[in-house]
Amino acid sequence: MAKGSDPRNGPSVMQVVESCLQKLFATENSDQIKTFAISRTDAKVHAIRSPILIGLPVACDWFSQSELARTEFLLCFNDQIRNNGFTNAIELLQVDPVAMGFHPCFHVSYRRYVYRLRVISTEQSLNYPNRFFAHLSHVIPSDPSLASLSEFNYSWTIPPTFNIERAQFVCDLLKRPGQNFASFFLHQMRQRINNKEYKSVTRRRQLLQLQISKGESYHDFTDCEDEAQFYNLDFVGHGFMRQQVSRGKIKENLFKKLGKGIRIRDNLINYEEKKSTGNGCKSES
Repeated sequence: MAKGSDPRNGPSVMQVVESCLQKLFATENSDQIKTFAISRTDAKVHAIRSPILIGLPVACDWFSQSELARTEFLLCFNDQIRNNGFTNAIELLQVDPVAMGFHPCFHVSYRRYVYRLRVISTEQSLNYPNRFFAHLSHVIPSDPSLASLSEFNYSWTIPPTFNIERAQFVCDLLKRPGQNFASFFLHQMRQRINNKEYKSVTRRRQLLQLQISKGESYHDFTDCEDEAQFYNLDFVGHGFMRQQVSRGKIKENLFKKLGKGIRIRDNLINYEEKKSTGNGCKSES
């Protein structure tokens, strides 16, 4: 959902959307259209029902006033997607006008993320290089199966040392009342030390849901079997929490440490005790 993309990785979602808008609106208005990606995702993350804010020039007021025009626009937009080779890749679900002052981050009630984990078996792990276990690198095994290739872009492969009970313990710990994830907003420490101005965070950000459950493979193969176990890490955030997914503590503690078989129960409990007594790390920014 980012505005730009690496040319080597092909077009981004926003580039496709902007190209469709230029075709559907008059030429004299297309240059004045502004788009804002409300939810930026990591590379190869599949966004479902993710909103995009579109700012139209004054000459396009008819668009917000006519429900019929928005319905026709929805049909024409999806036709453009299908006719240009993006079938099943992008689909516009609905178009709603918003009031002036609508904020693309703070006026969104919640965000839901689902990470699909593919925990390979001990036998499957023999095909993976050492850097996979050291850094959880996203790599293709030396002797890949059809199932492992099909899941490469749809799940996160985890070593067999992953423990579901310890993962659920971390989920329960991070859901405790009083946790504030507002510190996930991007304010670099060097900016604070140099007394530079930055937007302060006054609202609390909490996890409404965080759980790990049994999952399934993305593709249904009838001619081969995948010995891996699948799990879904499902969490719902209250509003927008920057770095909630890409470089957050959830990802570091839950995926990397548990995926490498490290016991972190005592470390997390000590971290909680330090927070409650005012020593060590703080939960507020």
